[in-house]
Amino acid sequence: MATALTRISETSHDKLMKLVHTIQERQKEFSEFRDRLERLDEAYAKSKINLATTGCDGNSNGETEAAIKVPIVNSEVDSLAGYLTSIFVSNTPLFPVVSEDSKPEQALQLQAIIDRDARQHAWGRQLVLFCKKAARYSIAAIEVDRIIYEDQVAASTELNSDAAPFQTEAMTATKIKDMDMYNLLFDYRVAPADVALEGEYIGYNDIISRTKLRKLIRRRTEEKIAYNVSAIRTSKMADIESYYNEPPDVSDISARSLRENEDWLSWAGIDVATKFPSSSYFFTRLYVWLAPADVGINATNPNTPRIVRLEVINNEWILSYKEMVTPMGLLPIMMVDISEEGLKYQTKSVGDKVGAYQDIATELLHSKLEGSKRAIGDRAIYDAKYLSPVDVNSKTAAAKIPLRADLRNSGDRPPLGDLYHQIPFEANSLLTTMSDLSTIMSLKDQVNGMNMAMRGEQTPGNRTLGEFNQLSSRAEGKMLPYAILMEEQGFIPMKLLIKFFILSSANLEEKVLDVASRKAYTINVAELRQVMMDFKVADGLRPKSTYHNPEALSMAIQFLQNSKEMNATYDIGDIFAEIMAVWNIDVSKHRRQNDQTMGAPVQPSSTNPGSGEAGAPNPEDRANAAVPT
Repeated sequence: MATALTRISETSHDKLMKLVHTIQERQKEFSEFRDRLERLDEAYAKSKINLATTGCDGNSNGETEAAIKVPIVNSEVDSLAGYLTSIFVSNTPLFPVVSEDSKPEQALQLQAIIDRDARQHAWGRQLVLFCKKAARYSIAAIEVDRIIYEDQVAASTELNSDAAPFQTEAMTATKIKDMDMYNLLFDYRVAPADVALEGEYIGYNDIISRTKLRKLIRRRTEEKIAYNVSAIRTSKMADIESYYNEPPDVSDISARSLRENEDWLSWAGIDVATKFPSSSYFFTRLYVWLAPADVGINATNPNTPRIVRLEVINNEWILSYKEMVTPMGLLPIMMVDISEEGLKYQTKSVGDKVGAYQDIATELLHSKLEGSKRAIGDRAIYDAKYLSPVDVNSKTAAAKIPLRADLRNSGDRPPLGDLYHQIPFEANSLLTTMSDLSTIMSLKDQVNGMNMAMRGEQTPGNRTLGEFNQLSSRAEGKMLPYAILMEEQGFIPMKLLIKFFILSSANLEEKVLDVASRKAYTINVAELRQVMMDFKVADGLRPKSTYHNPEALSMAIQFLQNSKEMNATYDIGDIFAEIMAVWNIDVSKHRRQNDQTMGAPVQPSSTNPGSGEAGAPNPEDRANAAVPT
């Protein structure tokens, strides 16, 4: 673990910054990826799209007109996002914990820590964004980080105490963060799903406020990994336009951005004496495989590559340098490609696949609307010498067209029928437009399998319950590969990092309230570390029942109760506690004080149990022998 004793010389600092600049420049060269993101965002979010117009000769005249979009991309993306969200984010708790070594109580303790961090640091919101971006772009990324934050805890329990009721205390927690794909820095030489395990670097750019920077400097100083604090305080954000990317404008609403570097205190007329001259700072975080000897840093085994977290301010100064240990050497930002098919970054998302259908459907709808306008506001030939263009083109429903006053009684005026000649409009083609649109909508259902059943819409026809369930399961079949890839590429390494960061915490003792079982735990983290590999963290795709089937365990209890040999070998009480743990119920609080007879085999009786004769079992022993299901 890197500390302030790790000396970073000026030469080493320059080498590290050269590495950062090289990564920034390499990402900037991958402009095709950003263009694809913008194209998908505009196809998804805009309510109108621009269509090219044609001139009298039938060729494009270089102009465009706004057309109401047929929301095909929205429907496809939202259906997939809803499916992924219902699987991975709708569970309570988000990530249940299962023990493979008959330690249900300790499994529930680890689950309580995970659930606390998930509630306090809004994991659900980040996971919803993660699922939405995966559905829209096919490629998404999420970071797992162990943070130190300050919280208020009870200071005094005395009723009449004059002391403050709360005090500030440093806490640790695991935090997950959905990544802004426009500003992600990643090793695109490898496939997206392999970056965390096989890539050499991954990170992101961001713009942070002055207040957030001051908090960050304080935390890194307390961790003894802060560098260049004085230089950072006086630095200014400049020339970051080519490195920081804004998403496209998809609405008329334009809010102020931190990118504008606007000092709101000065704007309000408040003169603040501060060592931070700027109100916004360009922030870069990179996780990179690095051998300290390559940059001239003296460390243990300097020629051995290790994961280093670099935090850089204004693309100029390194704020922190920290060596990290992760399970399997995972970079703490996982990328997923839920449409993976071996084509790396050429893989098309569900939005890409139906984008052409949306364009065609929009063209058809626009032609229908324009044709209807033509049918109402007809085209005609008129003589501007006798009729005013303003009067002819009036939108008033009951408009009258007057003759020019100077020609009203002229003897050379043509007949009124010759002043205005209507051009016949052929409306037969409009009758087939909506039929063609329906055909396009049916064809796009075959692309991603997002048919009516998958979207939750009622399909025509009467069906039995069995037929409906079979139809629904088959409709879900095309969506299941997306969920499996999401699980394998994102959630499995994410859960591994969450478990590792929690169990590697410096806090030897955690006090946690488990909301599910309504029990307060005082958890010995060191004890959890001893059995950490016996714990499996479940999720929506693989729930607890996948690892421990409660129905099978219930059948086992019934079998043991009817077999004295098996009852003497296995402990029914442990099996019952394991069943309850699957349902997030901790039965340890109901354990008897004197449990020496727990699990004792039932003694067979050769006589009537109620006769009181010799050999009859004691009723109290019978009660202690088996736990009812």
